[in-house]
Amino acid sequence: MAQRKSASERCDVAMLVDAENGERNKSGRFVLDRASMEEHVYNALRPRYRRTAVVPFGPDVGATLVELKKLKPRMVFNLT
Repeated sequence: MAQRKSASERCDVAMLVDAENGERNKSGRFVLDRASMEEHVYNALRPRYRRTAVVPFGPDVGATLVELKKLKPRMVFNLT
């Protein structure tokens, strides 16, 4: 049975992190600093939750909210 498109695009876990703990790469994906606590948590979540996204929380709260709404996560893991 095929899943609905909107359900298949939904993020399992959105990890909310402080913006200073990484940076966006050329494709726009936020990449955590190596060996940071946030990266360790991300690596622990990935095997269990295939669609895990990292969302930076910075001065532009509106941008964070837009990204969270777009991802439609089942759960938000707040590491701020």
